[in-house]
Amino acid sequence: MKTTQIRDLFKGNKAGIVVDKTGTGNRVYTTDLRKLVPEFSDTQFYPLTSINGYTPKGTGFNGILAIPKSVPEAKMKRILKLIDQSSRP
Repeated sequence: MKTTQIRDLFKGNKAGIVVDKTGTGNRVYTTDLRKLVPEFSDTQFYPLTSINGYTPKGTGFNGILAIPKSVPEAKMKRILKLIDQSSRP
């Protein structure tokens, strides 16, 4: 299924759970879910991951960032350094 189809099922109360990118909950689902459940709170979309007490609000998939094995080691180290610096509170 396409991502939009899955999202539509969830927003239409036809799916009980959805796995999506961190940060999309408030942007994609809140308005439609409040139509179904007026007391819905968008705080229910906070990511489940926590790194040393800090929960990143950026993109990624379920709080996971992946670097392909094909990336050269030197570049991978630069990417990891950037991720480390951007994940600090």
